[in-house]
Formats: sequence, C-alpha cells, structure tokens
Amino acid sequence: MKVRTIIFFTVILVILTPVQAVEPDKHKCTTNPCVVDAGEGHVIVTINVEGNPYNSIQLIQMNSFGQTYSLEVKSSESGLFGYYKHFWVNLTYPDGHTESKSLNTTALPTQKWYNIRIQYRVYQQNSIADVGEVTGTHLGVYIETKPFEIGLGAANRPEGTFQNVTLFSSVTIQSTENFDGEVYSFTYEGWQEYIEQQQSQQLPSLPDFSSLAGDVWDRFLEVVESIPVVGDSISDALMILATLLGETFFYLKLIIENWEITVLTFEAWAMMYSMANRRDIAAILRRYVRFHIEAFKLMFVIVVEVLNMIWRVIQAVGSLIPFT
Repeated sequence: MKVRTIIFFTVILVILTPVQAVEPDKHKCTTNPCVVDAGEGHVIVTINVEGNPYNSIQLIQMNSFGQTYSLEVKSSESGLFGYYKHFWVNLTYPDGHTESKSLNTTALPTQKWYNIRIQYRVYQQNSIADVGEVTGTHLGVYIETKPFEIGLGAANRPEGTFQNVTLFSSVTIQSTENFDGEVYSFTYEGWQEYIEQQQSQQLPSLPDFSSLAGDVWDRFLEVVESIPVVGDSISDALMILATLLGETFFYLKLIIENWEITVLTFEAWAMMYSMANRRDIAAILRRYVRFHIEAFKLMFVIVVEVLNMIWRVIQAVGSLIPFT
C-alpha cells in the first residue's frame, strides 16, 4: 500500500509539473569583475546583477558582435532608515551617445539590496526567481536597451517585446560591491524556439489603467499636502499605507501567477503532515482531508482580514482629511 501511495503521488507531481521545451544556458558570476562569453553560435539575452547594496555603482559592458553598449547604474538611499531610494542610470550606445534616466522611490527599512534585470525575457516561469524580491528585501530594477527604459519593481517593468531585444556575444560586469550575476544565453535556433514557445503561452492583455491611477493618486496626495499644518504628515502616512497594501497585493498576485508551484508546495505539505508517524492508510487519508479543510478555513480568514484591513485604511484616511 505504501508503494502504491508513493507511485500515485509521483504521477500527480509529474502531471502537475510544467514542461518547458527550451531551456537557456545559465552562466553564474563568481568573480568581480565577471566576464561571460556566449560562445560560437550562441547569443546572450537576459542579464541579472543581483544582491547590490545601496550606495554602490555597477558597470555592465555588453558586446553585441563588435558593437559595445555600456550601462552604468548608481544608487543611494536617504532619510530615516534609508526610506528614500535613488537611482541614476546611464546607457552609452555604440555610436557614442548617452541616454540618462533617474528614478526615486520609497521602501520599508527591510529593503537593503536591489537586483538589476536587463532585457528580462527569461522569466523562470512557475518558480520564484528571486526570494528577496518576494519578501521585500530586494528591489527589482528592470532595464530595456531598445528603446532605453527603466522601471522599479515588477509592477513597473517596461513592456519589452521579443522583437526589440539586443542580442549580445559577451558581457563584462563589475561593481564597487559584491554581487551575484546570472547571464542567460541560447543558441540561435533555441532563441527562436523560445520566442515561439513564450508567445504561444501569452494571453490577451487587459487594458492598462496604471498610468491613470498613478495620476489620480499623485493629484490626491497634492491635495492632502496642501492641508495646513498636518498635510505633510498625512501624506507620509498615506505613502506608508500604500506601500504596505502594495506589498500585500504583490504577494497575492505572485501566488496566483505561480499557481503550479503553489499547488505543488501545498500538496507536499499536506502529504508530509498526513504521513508523519502514520502507517494506516485510513489515518493518512483522514489527516489529508483534515489538513485541506483547515487550510481552506485559514485562507478564508486571511481573505476576510485583508478586506477588513483595506476597509479600515479607507476609514482612517477619511477621518484624517477634514473635508471628507
């Protein structure tokens, strides 16, 4: 009976595990500076420079078959516990002209590092690519080269396409601090297959209202800040609340988008709990069913508490503003 149970759950795991036809070659950086050569017949697509502390500088030289792109990222933090984060990004093209962009954001004190993600096309689907970005200790800095665009956080990632990717033959990464580097490459044929595979999995996109929502939020904060005496304090409180709510919805979205690994993890816990110190199949099944019932009860409580938290935040904001 034990053998049959193991076989049954193994089959279930095989069925639920997603299959990816084309896998990129992953090059890990273990030195600073780090040099990665794609090799003959291969192209570099995605470059990740992770675990960068604030107040540091990264320089990434990207060689596109004799054409050099030079990317420089500078960061700093200021304010109480480093609440304000600042980035300056410069991209020098092969013809010598440089484009520069700067971005500012706010973050909780637990966020101490950032991950640079250049041409983020290798998504590591159905897995959590970086635990730090999930837990909020890291910030993703997403960069596109054609055209030059940057975004802070997964929600603000530039909408790059597979057609506007610059293919590189070699990459050199160096930093004023230690870092973890990952460079992803394909063969020419593998890259084309990967594009076809990813496009076949894409769903029709919904209208994007993020820009409009951002404008409304900014105008609302301007009105709040104009309140005499307490306006600035209320505005700061609202920003902190918005950050907390944003992190909450980010985790929920992450769980939904990676539903396969969520289900596999949940079922693994259920099986371990059910089989712990139990040899009778009936007892195992009873514990397995009870685990699911209790888990669903807990999820229901979490959803209710999240909704209650949102409602309390709305009430608190309304009570802080005199004209509401």
